[in-house]
Amino acid sequence: MHRLPVAIAVALLWLPAPPALAEGVRTVVDDLEREVRVPDRPERVVVTESQSLAVPLIELGLLPVGSQGMMFEGTTPTLRGSAVTTGVDFDNADIEFIGFLDLDLEAIAALEPDLILHSIEVEPYTGVDVDKLSPLAPVVALESFSRPLGELHARLADITGADEDEARLRARHEAQLAQLVRLADPASTSVSTFLPQDGGLYAEHTWGLLGEILREAGFAFPPIIDDIAPGGSAVFSAERLAELDADWVILTYRSDAGEVPGDAVEAMEDLLPSWCEALRACREGRTVFLPRDEATTPSYAAASALMLSLVATLGDPLNRPDD
Repeated sequence: MHRLPVAIAVALLWLPAPPALAEGVRTVVDDLEREVRVPDRPERVVVTESQSLAVPLIELGLLPVGSQGMMFEGTTPTLRGSAVTTGVDFDNADIEFIGFLDLDLEAIAALEPDLILHSIEVEPYTGVDVDKLSPLAPVVALESFSRPLGELHARLADITGADEDEARLRARHEAQLAQLVRLADPASTSVSTFLPQDGGLYAEHTWGLLGEILREAGFAFPPIIDDIAPGGSAVFSAERLAELDADWVILTYRSDAGEVPGDAVEAMEDLLPSWCEALRACREGRTVFLPRDEATTPSYAAASALMLSLVATLGDPLNRPDD
């Protein structure tokens, strides 16, 4: 059993008692199969991961009082993916930064949360788990990274009582997806997305939000990607680059870290100088460069931006691949 450090335990003794649960509580079962009593409509929520919890929560109309965030050297903290999808960040909203990899338990306690939404996947990086958070507030532990967009939003809406907002967002998403299918002809178009990493080519069966949209719309993928187990990933040697070719190739770059599309090109050239010649999609001008935050953040706004980008590129009638 994990114990709170003595300094934190002593600090907690001097904090005001946490607010009583709102009138009306209910029990939810989290992803650790724990039964947790939560308020019907929580008002002071803390989240331990910004991109996969804070962003969808904000989209559902609930501003967390505290959140984990990204912090690059020499920069201020940010809610990863939030500024470009929700317009909300630490600098323009009343959200307390609780740490990047070093989550601050005292700061969380001081916020007097009535609910903590905890991403199980961040535990190896932060060392903070349910046992350390439970003394501070009710904790619902979730696998937030692996859930599809709609499933994640529906789960958070159920926990926080935001079902009406979730239904509206889902209806818009489904209409935009139908438009993408109608305009971009996915039934006769193949797509590939990957990135250079650790001297090889990293690919996933379904690459984040972008991959989810592409598969849901019905685009085809190269066999080398389809052979990856659903939910899994693989790193291929640079010699197998030609196997990743498709009608369209999509590369991403870390815009939140200051990168631009040219950085994605440079990374590919560093891996294999002749990479563009090896891909028909690149030789014929059908390579698309997208910011990675929009391509990976589980956000209906990000999905909307992605689908418009895909209509404008993959749906271009003047740039169709030759049969």
